[in-house]
Amino acid sequence: MYGKEEPIDPVEAARILFNKGIARYNKGNYTDALKSFTNAVSVDQSDAKAYLWRARARIKLGDYETALCDLKKAGSLDPECTAVYCCMGDIFIEKEHYQDAVKFYTQAVEKDKNYIEALMGRGIAYKETENFANAVSDFRTVIRLDPENSLAYYLMGLCMYIEGNLDEAVSGLTCSLEIEPENAEALVTRALAYEERGELDLSLEDNTAAIFIDPDFEEAYLSRARVYLLLSDLENALRDFNTLVLLTPENPEVYNEIGTIFLRLGRVGEAIKAFSDAIEADPAYSRAYNNRGLAYREAGFNVEALEDFNTYCRLIGEK
Repeated sequence: MYGKEEPIDPVEAARILFNKGIARYNKGNYTDALKSFTNAVSVDQSDAKAYLWRARARIKLGDYETALCDLKKAGSLDPECTAVYCCMGDIFIEKEHYQDAVKFYTQAVEKDKNYIEALMGRGIAYKETENFANAVSDFRTVIRLDPENSLAYYLMGLCMYIEGNLDEAVSGLTCSLEIEPENAEALVTRALAYEERGELDLSLEDNTAAIFIDPDFEEAYLSRARVYLLLSDLENALRDFNTLVLLTPENPEVYNEIGTIFLRLGRVGEAIKAFSDAIEADPAYSRAYNNRGLAYREAGFNVEALEDFNTYCRLIGEK
């Protein structure tokens, strides 16, 4: 030891621990960040920021209830901290309690009308409760504040598509893709809008681009297969449904679609097998019984056809 050791100022010690926690948090090391924030709180229990960021680390680790306790403590120490309310909204989004999420995001927005994270969160919560008008309003506000926010454009376009406003949906989704061309979900949503507008070539183009970006994107194959069916391109539709069998082997609807294509192609034996695979995947999937009954009847197996039709009627009656 050289010289006299000076005592460490507790506020300075807490600041050092807090900064260490921030560095770890930003690197995605949430467990060690939590330890650093906990150490900071133990040194200075009046630091609202340490409680806030400890809550954020807990949220990342899925510890929502303890995170709420930290947020309440942070709010009591600093009632004007808007991030506290936004984080509470984030927790309720994760818990799928969307009305509670709206309440807390609104409190954050009331304190700061330009708080982008709170506006985005509230927009998402509104979307999940099918309050699309309010969701779009929040996403529009985000876009006004941050014109390069591709997620806001995408979510606005998605809401427009769900509402059936196809032209505005395409417009919003196109803006999103101009900012983030690799957004496969935006491409597929725009493909669906194009399909409903009857622009099948553009729909095919977007779905194919989405598959190029994400070769395992189930919705893209399903959307493209439907377009191929509309174009009576049965072989390409069959190819996409066969890919879906590999991606979703437990999905009875995929086997049913394959069976329907085989029926249209006159390949009755293969159709029966596909419908049987659908039933094996889900014995309560009524449509497959009806379709297999049609295939049996076409093949001349009338007893089996009648049995399937009866099963279909029974399942429909149980719904």
